[in-house]
Amino acid sequence: MRRQVLEIGAEVKQGDALALSLIGPVKMVTTREETYRVYTVILAIGLRRKRSRIEGEERLLGLGVSYCAICDGPLFKGRRVTVVGHGDEAVEDALLLGGMTSKTYFIPP
Repeated sequence: MRRQVLEIGAEVKQGDALALSLIGPVKMVTTREETYRVYTVILAIGLRRKRSRIEGEERLLGLGVSYCAICDGPLFKGRRVTVVGHGDEAVEDALLLGGMTSKTYFIPP
């Protein structure tokens, strides 16, 4: 993930966010070392995904199995992919991937 964000020009900083000010057009994120003034804050808080218990899922994670269509979709551009899931999020992921893959299959569990 670090390599991906560096490739798109992001600057990686270490530290814990101690305070957020999200009011107004300029937002502030305060750490022990510095206060960052930005227009957008993305909260990537590490949501744990429920595993599907499909054989080989753990072994193939990162080798063709992914849990984030937005994050990893560009890696599969022009390829055939399958979205396994249910609910609005799975449908949204299939629609998103359909715009960048050669073929997208949607299979509810």
